[in-house]
Amino acid sequence: MHRALLLAFLVSSQALAYDALTRATELLYWNPAKAQNGYTFFGVGGTTYLIDMEGRVVHTWPLGNNPHLQPDGSVLDSSSNDPSGFAGFRLVDWDGRTTWQYTERRSTYHPHHDFIRIYNPKLKAYTVVYIANRDFTAAECIAAGANPAQVPASGAQLDALVEVDAAGTVVWEWCFFDHLVQDLDPAKANHVGAGKTIASHPGRLNINLAGHPLKGDWLHLNSVDYHPALDQLVFNSVQGECYVIDHGGTFVAGDSAASVAKAATSAGDFLYRFGDPARYGQGTTPAVLADWTQSTAGTKQMGGAHGVTWIEPGLPGAGHLMIFSNAQYLSEHTPQSYVLEVDPFLDAQGASTGRYINPPEAGYTTLTFPAVMDKTPRSISRQVTWQYFSRSNLTLFSNIGCNGQRLPNGNTLICADTYGYVMEVTPEGETVWDYIMPVTPKGAVLTLGDNLPMVNSIFRAYRYTATHPALAGRPLLPGKTIAGRTTVANPYAGTTSYQAQQRPTGLQYLDAARAQPGYTLFAAGGTTWLIDLQGRVIHTWPTGTNPRLLESGRLLDVATNDAGATGFREYDWNGKVTWEYFETRNGYRARGDFTRAVDPKLNQLVTFYLASRTLSAAQCLAAGCDPANGPYDGTEVDFVVEIDPNGRVLWEWSFFDHGVQDVDAAKANHVGAGKKISDFPGRLNLNLPGRPLRSRWPGCNSIDYNPTLDQIAVSVRGNSELWIIDHSTTTAQAMSHAGGKHGSGGDLL
Repeated sequence: MHRALLLAFLVSSQALAYDALTRATELLYWNPAKAQNGYTFFGVGGTTYLIDMEGRVVHTWPLGNNPHLQPDGSVLDSSSNDPSGFAGFRLVDWDGRTTWQYTERRSTYHPHHDFIRIYNPKLKAYTVVYIANRDFTAAECIAAGANPAQVPASGAQLDALVEVDAAGTVVWEWCFFDHLVQDLDPAKANHVGAGKTIASHPGRLNINLAGHPLKGDWLHLNSVDYHPALDQLVFNSVQGECYVIDHGGTFVAGDSAASVAKAATSAGDFLYRFGDPARYGQGTTPAVLADWTQSTAGTKQMGGAHGVTWIEPGLPGAGHLMIFSNAQYLSEHTPQSYVLEVDPFLDAQGASTGRYINPPEAGYTTLTFPAVMDKTPRSISRQVTWQYFSRSNLTLFSNIGCNGQRLPNGNTLICADTYGYVMEVTPEGETVWDYIMPVTPKGAVLTLGDNLPMVNSIFRAYRYTATHPALAGRPLLPGKTIAGRTTVANPYAGTTSYQAQQRPTGLQYLDAARAQPGYTLFAAGGTTWLIDLQGRVIHTWPTGTNPRLLESGRLLDVATNDAGATGFREYDWNGKVTWEYFETRNGYRARGDFTRAVDPKLNQLVTFYLASRTLSAAQCLAAGCDPANGPYDGTEVDFVVEIDPNGRVLWEWSFFDHGVQDVDAAKANHVGAGKKISDFPGRLNLNLPGRPLRSRWPGCNSIDYNPTLDQIAVSVRGNSELWIIDHSTTTAQAMSHAGGKHGSGGDLL
């Protein structure tokens, strides 16, 4: 993403009004007894900050994009403020003086996102390793085995890792282009080989990835880290994989050409890869299922991942990988981000072998979620030894950037780029430090509310203790916060059950001059509440599921009687039951929503409600349901029912009466010769792909009535549709396809 363009848009589009859910920026919470004491380091808006645990500024450096703190207190960062692309790098000392800089002058190399300064043991000197997109022509791609039909005429870009010394000389280079495999052209040297497949080569990358053909910025690497003891590099692609390669074994001291050549051989193939084994034919792919409201992540572990690092020696989990999985590409109903700790040496028995184990060989377990999270169970690698995700998918979610860092006390610092959020959690997931970045394109602000993503972006954040070599012995004197606060509140200090991004409940904001005067009615905790605009309770009723306040001042709500029948109760102002109705017909059950209205034909109050009715398998098959989609035992189909005040059924409509099918031509509801389902938009396919008749089919959840039109609107969660029904029909016509004001009976308008 090109942040400069986005931020310019944000500056021009921010309204001068209250933003929903506005909250204070900077420190939200700090638990000194459980948080790792130290200083938090990050770059934003061209400045790098070092802040203390209260958010007070201790030190700054005059650059700030993706800064890397060095042991001597200097900072290495890119030469511009957009991680998506930059010309080179600059190293500044503690006082902000530039001590080294480098510019990539080769026209076919484009540095982006990440870099790291390492001590190269073979050179016995510091070098910088950085990610760069490298240009390849269409002819070069085709010669490497790419499918000619899928290669852009303009060519493609594949990522490279480039290492330069203090003089700016390239001393080593590795590129994906040299580690490709393909099963298209046996004449090419990188063909899988006779009797082999892509799955036979996990150490190489398929140049013809299904659904992801070559293009510019094809893999979009975004992070790189170095393991000094192993002399290995790990790097991460936003596509959802990370890779480990051998640096030391492919580096030839004193001979740059030999280093580049050796890194291009099989010695430079992946030692390990994690994230999406289907990319190399050893896993199952994410997919939208036949019922396209459902999906599966397959064995894909990460989506849109960032910030891969090795956990440092001496820390809990040392030698494991830590990765921030943004997860917007993980095919989840309710996407959210995850921080993963991965032990690449674990085998299927859970033993740490000391050697890299291909994740499919280690196997998978099933991760399940509480039903309210609306997630399907998914496979998770046995090599994931720890993970964090927030209870609400909205609390920790960032579609780009981010990182996680293991701290000395075993906690983990987490940075969520998109919404400028930094938190520290314990191994058990308890939040012990919470911080909101205050820097926006309009400057540092004291509060933030609903905004477009990236308004207060922070690419990464790190925590360092006072004994870190870069900080030890320095006068770390705190001043004001970034937003200028001289007094820092810790409003939830002493709380033993703080929740991430906790905030007060109740009234958040009121513009009395522009808000509609009145009272707000809602149900919570089994009680119905009526509150004024300041949130003060005006009245309550002893029921609280899905209430409606009637013009008479009475309250109508759903209810269940002692026998388990579902229906409705009406309460007067004092909470006394004045009317009730329960659906007692065999096989019927009132479901959730309803509306009270005047039927213009009868000129009397009626109640419309959603209901379901149980059907037998024989009834389903007789209606043309595909036998292959059974069993149909326990099927319940949705109805709309109208009753008068005496509980007498006046009118009824069923989806089942308006089904159509193309399976059995002998049935009356068959599409007919030469026709298909699309010829019947007013009817419902009884054999929906992936959604055969089952319980609560098709899944209606709300109803409303328009007396002027004499029509009923129903929303259908299972189909993600809104349906309009003609109520001017008789019950007999409602079961048919003719009659009523519109002439189509009960078919959908």
